[in-house]
Parts: sequence; C-alpha cells; structure tokens
Amino acid sequence: MNWNQDEIATVLNEINKRAASDADFRKLCIEKPNEAIRMVSGNVVPEGVKIKIIENSPGYDYTHVLPDFTGGELSEDEISKVAGGLCPNFGGEQGYQFPG
Repeated sequence: MNWNQDEIATVLNEINKRAASDADFRKLCIEKPNEAIRMVSGNVVPEGVKIKIIENSPGYDYTHVLPDFTGGELSEDEISKVAGGLCPNFGGEQGYQFPG
C-alpha cells in the first residue's frame, strides 16, 4: 500500500490522540508500532517496513531524531562524480565542465 503525506499525517495524528489517553495503546505503539498503525488505519504496514515510535522523555519538551550516521565517507557514486571532474551543483546531472 502506498500512502501519501496527508494519509500518513492523519494516521500519526490519530495515534498521538489515542496514545495520549490510552496507556495500553501507548505501550503497543512502542512495542509493536506496525500493529498500532494497523489498528488506527485499518491497513497493514508492508512486510519489511520497520517503524519505531518513541516517547518524549520526562523533563524534556521535545525529542529530535537524528539522521542516519554516514561516517563522513563518500558513496561510490559521489566518489565517481568527484573523480570525473563533475560538479553536480552546476548544470544538472552532467555537472559543470570548467573551461580550459
């Protein structure tokens, strides 16, 4: 099933509302998020899609999730673009070719 951003937002809003007042549902969200999503949306999360729902820790006003750690290393694609003398920020996919 493919969900658009509005559908995802609607499901997440419903999860938030229900988890704010239902301790058992809140526990389900943390332990089995795909099941909680199914209960709210009526749709099964596709096999292989892993979702993590976390609680805000007491004493904090906001919890922020960091992006995946990349270790600062370039991917093979990024290395080939640099090695080929292309600058992907200029001129689209082919890059900007410096004169000379």
